[in-house]
Amino acid sequence: MSREKLITRLTFDIRQIDSLMRTYSGLLARARAQEPDHVEKAALCAVVQSFYHGVESICLAVAKAIDGSVPSGPEWHRQLLAQMSHDTPDRGRIVTSEAHAALTRYLSFRHFARHSYASMLQWQKLKELVEPLPQVWEDLQAQLLGFVDHLRAREAEDPSW
Repeated sequence: MSREKLITRLTFDIRQIDSLMRTYSGLLARARAQEPDHVEKAALCAVVQSFYHGVESICLAVAKAIDGSVPSGPEWHRQLLAQMSHDTPDRGRIVTSEAHAALTRYLSFRHFARHSYASMLQWQKLKELVEPLPQVWEDLQAQLLGFVDHLRAREAEDPSW
């Protein structure tokens, strides 16, 4: 994937996650004020999973296009996230250690949610992800947009990069 295509891909994914967050901002706010019903919990579960799926899509694109390697094996999701939190000469660090810690919780939940029934959702555990989600996204979005700006600057300096 060319750097230009990578920039386009990352920008698209960032916009998609931002759209997700705007679309469900009312539901997220209500859930912070009062315990949601079963249908709202299922919707919130889907929002959390979609959020992390978008983040992982960004990580995969960077791993393939810049790092030239994507982890494999049963722990590849965790390894990919860790890979993005390490500084490399080609790309720097994609996510801070704080963002890595937060995203690890979303990854764990995504795994749980994909392998269980919606009726098994416990509000207290979901609440721990729903309440901070807008701030987690705001912080992560700033980091990702900074990375895209870094890529644009490198592309402008050296188109063959």
